[in-house]
Amino acid sequence: MKFIKFAFSFKGRISRQEYWIGCVPIFIGFYISSAMMQSYDTEDLGFLLKLVIIWCSLAVQAKRWQDRGKSGWMSLIIFIPLVGP
Repeated sequence: MKFIKFAFSFKGRISRQEYWIGCVPIFIGFYISSAMMQSYDTEDLGFLLKLVIIWCSLAVQAKRWQDRGKSGWMSLIIFIPLVGP
């Protein structure tokens, strides 16, 4: 239950170590979903998995921004072209 709250909730704060430990499964899941989208049989499942991964990534980033004393909305800056990346 703690992992679900960690991965899907935008409330709370996390330390730097928890952030990086949370990023590892997100990176692995992202690459698995990318491989699934390359396959013709599991393209829809890969897309849904990628949406879940993006949600988890935003939740973890928002918690880290809150830990640094900033608003969690700052995690949406990655969607601004040329500025975010």
